[in-house]
Amino acid sequence: MMRYLVAIILLFATVSPAFAAGKQKIYMAPQAEYEAWFNSNVTVNRSMDVMETVDARRNSPNEKYWFTITYALVNQAPSGQRLDYSIHIYKGGNYFLTITLFDVLMEGVPEVRWINDKQLYIEWWWKRKMGAYMIFDVENEYIAVRDMIFTEPPQRMQSYEDFKK
Repeated sequence: MMRYLVAIILLFATVSPAFAAGKQKIYMAPQAEYEAWFNSNVTVNRSMDVMETVDARRNSPNEKYWFTITYALVNQAPSGQRLDYSIHIYKGGNYFLTITLFDVLMEGVPEVRWINDKQLYIEWWWKRKMGAYMIFDVENEYIAVRDMIFTEPPQRMQSYEDFKK
């Protein structure tokens, strides 16, 4: 009886660290993949192009800054047609800040809105179950927060083919 008890204790002592290390590797892998994906699909640049008239501009609450969104259809062989969105932010002076989101899901338009007088919330979908969001500080010109979303988008963004499955 004692022999079986020692065997069981030794078995659990050797197996439990392997399970803990396996969970840690599984958890860490998506984060590294996300950083590379984000860095290759999101750019922030200054643009000297002055937009003379913009009809669909959205002012900040204090009306000091405003932004508008443009998009371009891109044909890519592996993933089919995708969209590249550009968010042009005017903060005074002779340039625009341009945030470009590459390879955005066709069925979903990025959600862009003012959080307060100087910060934008931007959320978009790269795949049906993979998206991202970020908070951009317009005044200081940097990404304050960014993170990945691993969930399904709202049902209005899903295609009819997804519902048939």
